[in-house]
Amino acid sequence: MADPKSVFRGHKVSLTRHKKVINDFDVSTAIDQVEAEKNPVLDEILGLENKLAEWDTELLKKESEQE
Repeated sequence: MADPKSVFRGHKVSLTRHKKVINDFDVSTAIDQVEAEKNPVLDEILGLENKLAEWDTELLKKESEQE
């Protein structure tokens, strides 16, 4: 059977490591990483929406010229 003092010391070290990781975690850094991944996709979607709006405008002009 393991020495209780050694087991306790091992758990204490483990908890200290977890506490350090939790304290070092910065929510704003995580948010920045997510925004960096998602913003290019959102920009591409907005660009496509603008292009569709331009095409709609051109189609309306052509239809009005034909009438």
